[in-house]
Amino acid sequence: MSSLKINFETLRQGPFKPVFEALEAGFREFGIDYYIIGAFARDLWLEDNKYLPDRRATLDLDLAIYIAEWKQYELLKLFLHEIHGFKPDKEPYRLFSSEGLILDLIPFGGVEKGHLFPEGYSGIVRSRA
Repeated sequence: MSSLKINFETLRQGPFKPVFEALEAGFREFGIDYYIIGAFARDLWLEDNKYLPDRRATLDLDLAIYIAEWKQYELLKLFLHEIHGFKPDKEPYRLFSSEGLILDLIPFGGVEKGHLFPEGYSGIVRSRA
């Protein structure tokens, strides 16, 4: 049986090294677990992890982040903005890095209880009711 092993240290040395360093600093600061999702995750598997594939149509990174409460989420975004220079967007879950990466922080976890999301977040998480 064959398997594919992805070396995330290699990814951290690529053109988005500062982005991953900033994200990981924020995740450590606020005790947040995360998963890389979306096309970036797919491309990591399909392209044998040589930084970013040449064929990417957009430079975006989608992260599912485990959030216990909304305050934790807002503090993370503030940390990334004020300490690491990420720029906010009109979409409340999106930030832009100075390297040109679009970052979508998709919350899940404790924030889902009761399906009570702050205004503006209803488009990213849908109720199963």
